[in-house]
Amino acid sequence: MKSCQLSPCAWANRNSERDGEILLPALSLRVGESLGNRRNGTFNVAGIGRGKVYAQDITRPALVIFTEKTFYAITPLNSPEFLAELQEQLAKK
Repeated sequence: MKSCQLSPCAWANRNSERDGEILLPALSLRVGESLGNRRNGTFNVAGIGRGKVYAQDITRPALVIFTEKTFYAITPLNSPEFLAELQEQLAKK
């Protein structure tokens, strides 16, 4: 991966604000699975476009990683801590 941009999800949806955290906006499935609160596969994400979503629980705050060709939206258990660790690892490369 040559370069990427890390960003907490900054797009809002109808129930996005919860204790100052921002959740994923509306998703429409392209290819993959959508079961309960889990979303895995290629989705159209409102306000962002088509990309890869790996969300074990869409009610958690999201982290969106933009690469040269696409983006990846993930919902780690502790998104601020995960973001800090990821930035630290990328800085070492």
